[in-house]
Amino acid sequence: MKKQDILNILDSELAPYADKPYNELLKYIDKEPITYAKEINNKKLQFEISFFEDDEDIVVIGAVDGGGWRSFFPITMTQIVKPKGEAHDNR
Repeated sequence: MKKQDILNILDSELAPYADKPYNELLKYIDKEPITYAKEINNKKLQFEISFFEDDEDIVVIGAVDGGGWRSFFPITMTQIVKPKGEAHDNR
């Protein structure tokens, strides 16, 4: 799978969190990351989604790898959710 394909998949996995209201995302702060695996196009991908507070913003970081050496260097994507509910894609 090409890197751009994986970024597109990761973007779709992060979209539900970026679309949530700011107040709903606050409950994920200081919690364990959300981790899960999915098989996509006959390839098992492992996902980890973490949430951090940065000043007033919530930073949502998604990481994905397909196992093997890539698990040491996952592909990542960041979404910043502002208190007004705006999401900013920061790949």
